[in-house]
Amino acid sequence: MKTRGVSPTAVTYSALMHGLCSVGQVEEAKIVLNEMRESRLQMNVICYTILIDGYCKIGKMNEARNIFEEMCAGGLRPNKITYTALMQGYCKIGNQSEATKLLDEMVANGVDPDRITYNTLMSGFSSEGRMDEAFKISDQMSERGLVLDEVSYTTLVDGMSSVRHRKEAASTLRGTMNDDGGT
Repeated sequence: MKTRGVSPTAVTYSALMHGLCSVGQVEEAKIVLNEMRESRLQMNVICYTILIDGYCKIGKMNEARNIFEEMCAGGLRPNKITYTALMQGYCKIGNQSEATKLLDEMVANGVDPDRITYNTLMSGFSSEGRMDEAFKISDQMSERGLVLDEVSYTTLVDGMSSVRHRKEAASTLRGTMNDDGGT
């Protein structure tokens, strides 16, 4: 591209980083971020979030958190996608407490969580069999005016389907079907 006299834009760099991260080449994507910085292009939340998500997907949470901190130190404000990517990473490695702290930070910083954010946390707690915490998250979701969706209910029912929660799972499923007219 450069050899043809065309300068890459932030969008070009972000697309390249996304492609690299999607095939697990996160370190190469970090090199692209550094090239972007060196070319004095305006850094944005999207390019940082792509790299954060890439590190989270391969379980490198220290690197993901460092990029997050670098982004914030550079004056960029994380969005709900950035926060949710980090939460997914922490839940993936079983660190739901750090994911929950991020939810609190997110809300304190004026970033509104969405269903995906809450479903991520519910899934993290459910996969660990921590159903009380999963239901607390679903309550928080409802308190913020968000309606639990199919993913929310499926996550909760799957989590309760362990041996000690089978009756509750069946009851919740029946209640959901009755609330939704059997759908």
